[in-house]
Amino acid sequence: MLNTKLISDVKSENVLPARCAYVPQNARLSLNGEWFIKEHKSVYNLPDDYLNEPINDKIIVPSCVQYYGYDYFQYTNIKYPFPYNPPYTPYNNPAYHYRREFNLKKDGKIYLVFEGVDSCFYVYINKHYVGFSQISHRISEFDITDLTQEGVNTIDVFVVKWCAGSYLEDQDKWRFTGIFRDVYLLVRPQGHIVDYAIQTKIDGKVTFKYNSGGAPAQIDFNGETKTVAPGESADFSVANPVLWTAENPHLYDLKIACAGETIDEKVGIREVSVENGVFKINGKHVKLKGVNRHDFHPKKGSAVSEEDILADLKLMKEHNINAIRTSHYPASPAFYRFCDELGFYVMSEADIETHGTMFKDGSYGDYWNALADDPLFYDAIIERNTQNVINHKNRPCVIIWSLGNEAGWGKSFYDAAVEIKRIDSTRLVHYERTEGVLKTNPKAYYELPLDMVSRMYDFEDKKPGQSALEVLNDTNETRPFVYCEYCHAMGNGPGDLEIYWNILNSSDRFMGGFVWEWKDHGVLYGEGGYKYGGDFGETPHDGNFCIDGLVGPSLEIKPGLLNLKKIYGGEKTDDQKIEVPTISLQKRKPEILTKKDETVIKCGEAEYAVNLFNGKITSAKIGGVEFLNNPIAVNIARAPTDNDQYIKKEWFERGVYEAEPFIQNYEVIDDGLKLSGKMLPVYRSSCLDFDLVYKFFQDGVEIEFRYIIPDSVKSLPRAGLTFGIDKGLDSLVFYGKGEYEAYIDTASLVAFGRYETTVEKNFTDYIRPQECGSHCGTRYIKLFNQNASIEISAQKPFSFSALPYDEKTLRTTTHNWKLPPSKAVYVSIDIVMRGIGSNSCGPKLPAQFEIPKTADNIFIIKFNR
Repeated sequence: MLNTKLISDVKSENVLPARCAYVPQNARLSLNGEWFIKEHKSVYNLPDDYLNEPINDKIIVPSCVQYYGYDYFQYTNIKYPFPYNPPYTPYNNPAYHYRREFNLKKDGKIYLVFEGVDSCFYVYINKHYVGFSQISHRISEFDITDLTQEGVNTIDVFVVKWCAGSYLEDQDKWRFTGIFRDVYLLVRPQGHIVDYAIQTKIDGKVTFKYNSGGAPAQIDFNGETKTVAPGESADFSVANPVLWTAENPHLYDLKIACAGETIDEKVGIREVSVENGVFKINGKHVKLKGVNRHDFHPKKGSAVSEEDILADLKLMKEHNINAIRTSHYPASPAFYRFCDELGFYVMSEADIETHGTMFKDGSYGDYWNALADDPLFYDAIIERNTQNVINHKNRPCVIIWSLGNEAGWGKSFYDAAVEIKRIDSTRLVHYERTEGVLKTNPKAYYELPLDMVSRMYDFEDKKPGQSALEVLNDTNETRPFVYCEYCHAMGNGPGDLEIYWNILNSSDRFMGGFVWEWKDHGVLYGEGGYKYGGDFGETPHDGNFCIDGLVGPSLEIKPGLLNLKKIYGGEKTDDQKIEVPTISLQKRKPEILTKKDETVIKCGEAEYAVNLFNGKITSAKIGGVEFLNNPIAVNIARAPTDNDQYIKKEWFERGVYEAEPFIQNYEVIDDGLKLSGKMLPVYRSSCLDFDLVYKFFQDGVEIEFRYIIPDSVKSLPRAGLTFGIDKGLDSLVFYGKGEYEAYIDTASLVAFGRYETTVEKNFTDYIRPQECGSHCGTRYIKLFNQNASIEISAQKPFSFSALPYDEKTLRTTTHNWKLPPSKAVYVSIDIVMRGIGSNSCGPKLPAQFEIPKTADNIFIIKFNR
């Protein structure tokens, strides 16, 4: 039987000691491709003769089993998806028996390498036990020389869904299972080199350290050749070196020849330092303009290919991103090679997160240090950190080692930091979860073996950037500051990039930050479109909290990324200097006929109708042609954005989404109507008090709108008017902010100008439908087709949107692919629209981006036939 006791241990068995990641020339025999697979519902219930069981199903490796119909998809952010009982796992712990054959010509040493398996696995060669490994994102290497034979060999791998290590892998992601990274054999000569380190100085000194192996190695670099024995080192020099940076990622070739094999290396000459509290690359201060990146593809999960990685990196490069945090585990070796070549600063993070400890008693509690101080996990936390460092220590792109994410603080992390510095003193060490130490033992806090102060989002009542300023003003603090996560890019947003960067650019003590996160994690599986947590009937889950990227799952570009490009690139937004069209209405004294509940206004060929109970303009006919599909009405609601998810509770409770206009007073004036009213929800008082003056013309209406928000209302989404028109009027010209949507807190990043588009293109297709497509600073709009048009202007700049769906449809539809066919064009013209912010995981919206307590504007709406 399998030694299932290993599943409840944090140790691996027979895995070779970690070494730097490399593949010698002509040594690799890929085992990627088609394997046989069989699912067992529990690893504790395998048949006695499990190695000889028949297997008929097939799977492609690398992959995740969930995409082949096994197990189920599950997304959780914090909560463990199994009972909290460390180090034990549930009885119903699925196991997947993989099998394939391979042909081998025996020659020298034979190694079996897995670059990533989630979460643990047993390996057999020709029915003989090889070993057991855990740490999902590690490189696991086994010596199988004595178990292989000339010709055909059989490999059996048992992948188990959960193990003790899963308590340390509670990252915010889909919980995939399988051999998800490359697997291959290495055929190497006796006496080959095992591990080495390459270190550089900006004066051109390059040091090669031969850490372990057998025969002496010959090193060729920059025209020099030196022989180095195990345990020794050799120095090389480059006159006037071209230094490696993200902007100029120059690499030198280095060749290692040992025992008849050759290894090609790329060397980037650069130094990382902190001087007087300032982070520097090559002696110069650098801002990290970063993102957090997971391995994810909508059709493959965590089994991303080299092409997928390159697609991510190239798009990042196009949008001025220069730094990546590998959240929250080491990336594949290919990722680091590409970052070397393309030029990215990498914070390489160990495969550690224990956020779920905070829910171990059912509700969120203060258990940050539950596993950080647990002796059961001490060795595992050290190992996961040293694996990360040893594997990737020769990559110039790596400038910072991160101890993990949201796992508390304890002796294990302290000792891990010390061990990292012993192994590699050339880079910086990062960890974020240390504020508890500051509160309980300030003296110890300032002496932690960490090279920077790190914080996440400015939660609670802090303003964006406040944490950075607090560190700067702390006279006991001498280290630089970094945001390892900030500006939660979920749905429409983030809206506070500019605020953060106004602060981050204000001092060289500020290193920069990493936006959360790069890509939406929407799964494409089964019918429909992108799916998120809960769409597979799983529990627990965290809904669409995985849809939180600057780009869509297939790299669809969002407005948030375009804003980030401008901020990171230091681009100035230049408004167009253009003449804005004006609207003049044909004046003629209207004939006003008041009925019991409705006023009909006739003005030449125009006829309008106003409901006197709610103040809505229910009809606007010009020459008998009706222009309105939905009445012109006072509007205070917007479909909540993901960043509205906390304030929306207040809006619902206050009645924003059920409030209807109620007219208390009206009077007929010479050219129209004057009305006073309130937006009234059921059983609650007014959300908004307003005055309206309607003036009617032969070809349109002028609407003066003034509002006051009662003191009992803390926040409203917007204050304005909304109406529907025929969906055929879908061509759009506007003079306002934006080639893409612009809100009050992103408006300075979007140029004022003249834009031609369509209603469909003005709609931002977020995976969870929400408020979108609004443009502040607008001065003129025209919606038209070949037969008719509607023009809108105002006395003061205003916000507008023209969308294929109304607010209620966007609010109540859970996925974009579930939106019904459009029935009309829905126009909103707002005196003011609330900002976006990033409060889905971050600070509250700053007060200056809430709508004011009172404001007014005069809108002109012209109907043309």
